[in-house]
Amino acid sequence: MKALEAWYLADSVAMNAWLGTDDFHESNPEATPDKPWERLKQVAAERGKRGPGSKVAFATKVTKYWGFTIENASAHPACPSAQELIEYFRTV
Repeated sequence: MKALEAWYLADSVAMNAWLGTDDFHESNPEATPDKPWERLKQVAAERGKRGPGSKVAFATKVTKYWGFTIENASAHPACPSAQELIEYFRTV
């Protein structure tokens, strides 16, 4: 995985809440051409949304206000690292 931010891209529920939309879906969150953080900035610009700001601020907001969960990210078929984390915690 390139970065934790790929998990944010994989959680369409949280991304749609942040963007104020209902049609966001990142087809390959772990295979973005640049780093996932750059993709988040690009998505914001494409949608006319204020950028994500700092990584710490975005992480706080995406979990506290926009409903990010690792379970949602792991449900994305192209996010195997989130699926692996869920499986790891199920076995320990």
